[in-house]
Amino acid sequence: MSSSSSAPPIYLDHAATTPVHPSAVGAMMPYLTSHFGNPSSSHAYGAEPRRAVAEARRDVLRHFIGREGTGDHGDLVVFTGGGTEADNLAIDAALRAHRASGTSAAPHVVSTSVEHPAVGSYLAALEGRGAITVTWCRAGPHGHAEPAEVAAAVRADTALVSVMYVQNETGTVSPLARIVAAVREAARTLGIAGPYVHTDAAQAFGKVPAGAVRRDLADVDAVTVVGHKLG
Repeated sequence: MSSSSSAPPIYLDHAATTPVHPSAVGAMMPYLTSHFGNPSSSHAYGAEPRRAVAEARRDVLRHFIGREGTGDHGDLVVFTGGGTEADNLAIDAALRAHRASGTSAAPHVVSTSVEHPAVGSYLAALEGRGAITVTWCRAGPHGHAEPAEVAAAVRADTALVSVMYVQNETGTVSPLARIVAAVREAARTLGIAGPYVHTDAAQAFGKVPAGAVRRDLADVDAVTVVGHKLG
């Protein structure tokens, strides 16, 4: 657009971030005004925010994962400051669990060459420090890693497989359910319980049909969902 134009630019970058939906603004306003307490507080001002956080966790499970439940679900849904933090947290959790098993060698990770930097750059940094080893599966002619290649990369010391669900630049949808099934079969062949499977699904929700998302995520251990992509 010419800099001399008086018309505002047309926003077409909703894959990067999208405006907050008016209904979301309305739902949040009570907690930005009257119910402003810390949900971890034991006094009265913490009660309503604490109830709302627990309800929000149940809503995430119900609407995104298709799982009903009661209680707080603090062990299943963790709210973070953003997608990068969520990806890093999931990766670190898998690596900590692997080390807790008594293994002293650097854990092995399987990922792809088309990950978002929140995953790809973090794994590369850990690999550069010698904290992990990584097998990077290349994208095939359809823009995603093939299930057979990902499964073939799994080893007895593999702690984590992290494969992006919907690529943030190309929009390519990975055959996630097939990838996870292939990884599980490879683990059975190797006689191992793992590995932990994570997917960055930031670009999936609101774009891929909900039924397909729930089906594809059914056997994934950790899923990254990003609120500012949804509105």
